[in-house]
Amino acid sequence: MGMECMNTAVEKTVDIIIPEYDERAKIIKDASAAGVLISAVSAAAAGVGIFLKYIINIFN
Repeated sequence: MGMECMNTAVEKTVDIIIPEYDERAKIIKDASAAGVLISAVSAAAAGVGIFLKYIINIFN
């Protein structure tokens, strides 16, 4: 959730600084969105790592 807030802040800041379409603004926004994706995938991997043994035990 924190990364999504940071992404929104970056996007709104870029919109204020560069109001018209600019390829540089697109790159900045895409990089910020990629950070959110990496954070979400990392959190999911950590969750699987922590809870996988318990989930396996449920089905055994």
